[in-house]
Amino acid sequence: MSKKILLIILLTMIGFPKSAPAELVQSWIPIFMQAAGLGMTTIWTIDMIKADKIDISKGYVRAREPGSDAYLLPHWVAEYSTASLLIAGAYGLQNDKPWARDVSLVALGALNYTGMNSLGWVFGKRERWSYAVPILLSLAGSTLSISILL
Repeated sequence: MSKKILLIILLTMIGFPKSAPAELVQSWIPIFMQAAGLGMTTIWTIDMIKADKIDISKGYVRAREPGSDAYLLPHWVAEYSTASLLIAGAYGLQNDKPWARDVSLVALGALNYTGMNSLGWVFGKRERWSYAVPILLSLAGSTLSISILL
């Protein structure tokens, strides 16, 4: 394993000090954002295709979680919007776009919110606990990234 990867892992675990090399800070946040955005998109798309955790008997627009009256469409719009903003923000940071910091902060804030909100859903039923690790990692990564960008 390279020294740079070990340094990234170490700094991720303990937090980036202000003296961390700018290159490392600028490269880690977009990689995290891309991974989080693609991960969210992948998880939700697989869940929608498998449809074993959702009731799509009336179509995707009126899909619901079994046993709930709540529609999933607004939640999906929020999740996919967050994922899109994460990927766009990562692109902007990697290419030094003037709008990148603002978009990234909004995206990371949305990721932080959706992660915190999803923990209640995850801990509500034992069969959902496999989602806890990626959600907790997204919370830690988004909080750390926000503190670096501010």
